Amino acid sequence: MAILKKKIEREPVSVSDDVIFFIAQLIKTNIRDLEGALVRVMAYSLMEEKPISLELTKEALKDLLKETKKLITVDFIQRCVAEEFGISLHELKTRRRNKQIVLPRQVAMYLSRELTDLSLPEIGNHFGGKDHTTVLHSYNKIKEGLGENDSLKERVERIRQIIKQ
Repeated sequence: MAILKKKIEREPVSVSDDVIFFIAQLIKTNIRDLEGALVRVMAYSLMEEKPISLELTKEALKDLLKETKKLITVDFIQRCVAEEFGISLHELKTRRRNKQIVLPRQVAMYLSRELTDLSLPEIGNHFGGKDHTTVLHSYNKIKEGLGENDSLKERVERIRQIIKQ
């Protein structure tokens, strides 16, 4: 939002905070794309001869709205992993360390690290308050296992495809 506000200071237009927030939430790739979206909205406003509003912004950026990836959450990853391994969500988050639960939990932590932008402690919190070192160990264990175990690799890829659908 700060980047957009700085860019708007140099322009002779008025843009509300809700429009800035909308653009900032929509574009998270890089500054060039962020500024490009703002320029696009301003140009659209000039062409339509309408003030910049949230509705105008949505109209100007409608093709970007369609392109945004679905938000992948740790909860969704956990559900997919639990279903694949035939265990309950509750079991993924418990302190129990039997073999039927450890591998699925490690896979879920691995996929959470791969498919989300969350930090290790944030991921650990989704698994019953696990420490960041536990998450890192799980990630490394699965990453190593993917190179050695074709069955594990197929299973993780199957889950990854379901998550990304």
